[in-house]
Amino acid sequence: MSISKLAGTYQLQRISDFVTRVLGPRLTADTGEWGTFAWRHMVCGMPGARLGGGTDEIIKNILGERVLGLPREPKPQS
Repeated sequence: MSISKLAGTYQLQRISDFVTRVLGPRLTADTGEWGTFAWRHMVCGMPGARLGGGTDEIIKNILGERVLGLPREPKPQS
């Protein structure tokens, strides 16, 4: 599931970036043009999708430790 989450959020981020470049200001301005304003929900919700279920960095740490068998990150000295 961790790999699926990373791959899915990576793809959604790429789509979001592409849509933002193509639509530009029409993305957030409701001009009435079909299909433009609906993309706003995806683009604005993308950061939340990357945080839900753990940030990408946490997921990468989990994969490194559990799947690749890498050593755990050292705990900070107090």
